[in-house]
Amino acid sequence: MKTLRLLMVSLLVISFMGCGDDDKDKKDDVVTFEMDKVTYQVPEGVILVDAKIEGAKAQMMSSGENEELSAFIIQNSAVAPKIANAPAYKTIQKGIESIYTQLRSLSDIDNVSLLSSQNFQTPYAFSIASYALTTNAELEPLTLAGKILNVIAGGKAKGLPLAAANAPVDTKFRLILLYGVYEGNTFYIAVVVPERLYNTYRTKGNDILNASRVYPEGKTLTSTSKKFTQAQGQQNADFLFVVDDSGSMSDNQAALSQAADDFSAEMASAGLTYSAAIITTGYGATDVTHGAAYHILRSKGIIENNDTALKQALVAGTYGSGTETGIWNAEQSLQSLALHDSYDGAVTLAGMPHANTNLSVIIISDERSQYRSRSNGLDFNVSSNLFISRNITVHAIIDNPLDQYNRSQYDDLALNTHGRISDIDNKVAGVLSFRDIMSKIATDAGGAASAFVLDYPVVSITEVKVNGTIVPKDPINGYTYLQGTQSIVFHGTSIPAAGASIEVSYTYYQ
Repeated sequence: MKTLRLLMVSLLVISFMGCGDDDKDKKDDVVTFEMDKVTYQVPEGVILVDAKIEGAKAQMMSSGENEELSAFIIQNSAVAPKIANAPAYKTIQKGIESIYTQLRSLSDIDNVSLLSSQNFQTPYAFSIASYALTTNAELEPLTLAGKILNVIAGGKAKGLPLAAANAPVDTKFRLILLYGVYEGNTFYIAVVVPERLYNTYRTKGNDILNASRVYPEGKTLTSTSKKFTQAQGQQNADFLFVVDDSGSMSDNQAALSQAADDFSAEMASAGLTYSAAIITTGYGATDVTHGAAYHILRSKGIIENNDTALKQALVAGTYGSGTETGIWNAEQSLQSLALHDSYDGAVTLAGMPHANTNLSVIIISDERSQYRSRSNGLDFNVSSNLFISRNITVHAIIDNPLDQYNRSQYDDLALNTHGRISDIDNKVAGVLSFRDIMSKIATDAGGAASAFVLDYPVVSITEVKVNGTIVPKDPINGYTYLQGTQSIVFHGTSIPAAGASIEVSYTYYQ
């Protein structure tokens, strides 16, 4: 039976490569899955699983020994949701909210935690969300992936493949899901892997979830390269943390401490230094000199690449005001006479943001924004504000970010500035954790600070060389590609020295 299965997979791969257009096949040498008006290019090292799925336009995939990683792509028959007079991010976010609700109703799943969700606009509108799943019985990755595919297909998918007899089983999984709208079509691309194997398959998962692998008819796969020279000195990134210090945050103190460690480790891995200001969501934001919201900023000042001080400051305690206005406080602290505001805010007075440095705001709160409590009753405009006009990315770790009936200004602002959102109550392997989003925020900062920005959305990177030596694709001691910024970020021992010559060879569709 196993021999027959392998034969079927081999024949399927050959059939997907096609044999009618010899010149194109020789040039591209890729495996593809055809959808309506668009095609998905399968990454190297990923195989197509089984022959046919009926009732849905979908294809399952796997990678690693014994199907340790499973994946699928499915074209959604539903038309992309439209929300009257709504910005693009809300339309895309609707697809992520929908699957979140469906996952929570799946009888095989006991718990769903949103670890991170982010919206993108290039090469088309899409979202990528990362979830921690706990199942009520041991399952193989391929079996769980099939169940999720069937949920998206409205229960109509038939002929889903069986997992290999030697596939791993587990009850704790990572699901990373891309929802995209392209050429009038909506589709999902998903990766499912046991949580214990997530780091092993991070790079392969990113390859599968690369939005540039979906392209319309008439595009040609093209090879190109770009050369860079490493600048002198390290890059720095600025961060403003706005931390809820009310009594309801008592359960989050340990997670905040661990989040500081995870953030610092990722920044160091990317060779970045950082400057961080910490304020709270509490009362006193309008008093830029003595406001209670700024007591941490006043006592610590701007924290310059000091991991111990950052960790101490992020654990803000639970004695602050129950009136939580994170957005208002951040706005007031960032006021700047140089940018034609009426005064300098507390963070500006402390010397941040620095010139020519990207600033990210990270709001951490388990309550809704109470902006009007400080603004004389004025509403906050999530589409036109200081953060958007000054190109500041806002991230939000908040309560129930995917509850469409309980939306907060925090998540709307984050999504509208292309920041990340996460559930403050999420758990990984049963433990409250902000590790995923904090690491990704630090990685995003590396992408924003990167000098190695490519000219086209990458389908695959052929080779990266530093001073003529090949660098591996590796998030520890190699490079990663960030599709949100089309940039290369180096890590660990592979960070180029000042003056080093870098060459990146890659493919893209044009």
